[in-house]
Parts: sequence; C-alpha cells; structure tokens
Amino acid sequence: SPVNLEPWMSKTSVSEYVDWAMAIMRYWRSQGVELTWYSVANEPSLVQVGLSGEFIRDAVKMLGARLKAEGFSTRLVIPDDVSPSSAAADARIILSDPEARQYVAAVASHLYREPRSLMSNVTSVGAEFGVPVWMTEFYSTDPSPIAWADIVHDMIANYNVSAVDYLWGFFGDWDPAQLISVHQASGRFTGATITPAGYAMAQYARFVLPGAKRVETSSQNSDVEVTAFVRDGKIVIVALNKSQAAQSVKFAVQ
Repeated sequence: SPVNLEPWMSKTSVSEYVDWAMAIMRYWRSQGVELTWYSVANEPSLVQVGLSGEFIRDAVKMLGARLKAEGFSTRLVIPDDVSPSSAAADARIILSDPEARQYVAAVASHLYREPRSLMSNVTSVGAEFGVPVWMTEFYSTDPSPIAWADIVHDMIANYNVSAVDYLWGFFGDWDPAQLISVHQASGRFTGATITPAGYAMAQYARFVLPGAKRVETSSQNSDVEVTAFVRDGKIVIVALNKSQAAQSVKFAVQ
C-alpha cells in the first residue's frame, strides 16, 4: 500500500531528511541511473508538509555537500511550492545563502491558488540570483487546448520560464485535463488517445528541444502569440491563434 511521507517530513530533522534523500540517490545510482535534478520538497508550505524556507536552505547545504563528496552530479531544485508568492519567498531565503546557492539548479513554482501573473515574483528572484526559473506543476480544466497553450506561452514569453511541466500527463481515461487518455477494460489496457491539450503541449515539447535558446519576437496581431527558438542553427517558431477565425500570418526573420 502507498506510504504518505508528508507527516514524517514535517517532524524530521535536517540530518534525518538528508540521510533519507541520499538513500534515494544511492538506490537509483545502483540501478544505473544518476538523477540530473532532485526536488527537495513538493509544495513545502502546505500544512501537512510544513517545511520552512530555512529548513530547505539547511537541507540544500547539507545534501549538496554530501552529493558532492560522493561524486554525484545531481543538482537541486527549490522550493517547488504550491503558489508563486510562497515559492518566491522561500527561494529568496535559500538563494541568499551563497553556500546553498551553489547547489541549486532552478527555482521552481506551481501555479495554484493565485493569478499566474504573480509568477513575476519568481522570475524576479531567479534573475536576481542568476538561477533558471521553472514552472513544475499545473493543469488546465478548461476544455479548450488553447487555454493550456496560452499558459505555456505566457510562462515562456512573459516570465522567462525555461521548463514547463504538466501535472496529468496520463491518468487513466476519466480526467479530461490530462494529455493522454489511457483506456482500459476490466483492468486491461486497450489503447491510448492523445487529447487536444496533449497536441497543444506537443507543439512546444516536440519541436523546442533541450538546449534551445529563446529569441526576441513581436506580433502586430493581438490574436496571435509567437515564441521563437534557435538550436543548432535552426529556428523553431510556435504561433498561437487565440481567436475563432483563421489568421494569415507572415514571419520576418532577422
């Protein structure tokens, strides 16, 4: 049966937490996988988790040093909190400590409870300390795939987010908010269907590959949002038509 670790985390010491995390890292390495990134906590400000920015800061320092001593290249992601305001506040506590900052790969936030415009708080902290910003959890209950595509565009173009994660990648076939519906009958797999939101996500995930650099864009049509990326000498343009009418678009590349 599943084990809920959140009540344990709220009562543990930093050293106990780090011992637990290192056990996870060592296990995966024994299986031939070294984690590229490790998130110290998921939504730490929730009451049932109850981890403060100071706790995460101290855990980052101790865990980062232990990883380095054992030859891991794994870097840490913080604070992965439930909303941008709390994520920005904890990130500032952690990154203000130079010892902790050296082990941090990204500042991450989810998009719950608050307007997504408050992601600007996280962007500001990332820019101040020179750390990439990620949006690591959200899902859209709007049946229109354009609604999710607009969020992805907004995160990338307006808040300088360099990684966007979706919560319900696949989760059976009961939730319309997922990217892939996995079908079953009497517990047996019968097939899978990519949802409209999945196709919208794929316009970014399939063509904007890791290592791509976003370049400046502008649009003279308020119904058309555009982002552009360069990688290996090739340009990828993702254009989003937010209106109900077809659009005729010309692209000028400098």
